[in-house]
Amino acid sequence: MNTKDAILQGLLNNTTVGQTNITKHMLLLWAQALEPSIKDGREVGLAISQLVYDGYLIKQNPENEKPRYYKRV
Repeated sequence: MNTKDAILQGLLNNTTVGQTNITKHMLLLWAQALEPSIKDGREVGLAISQLVYDGYLIKQNPENEKPRYYKRV
């Protein structure tokens, strides 16, 4: 299972549509439960960016504000 698929599966298993305040760390933990080889870093960030682009997540706060929160669509 690739990183994006593991993050997406973790998102679908652990959230409901419209849920807010989802963080990268939460997504990482859910994905690692499915695929322990996933590590935090560039690959995870790119997978999350792809999920935003595909319409599964919406960024909730401004670009430079940390931590970044997401809303499930």
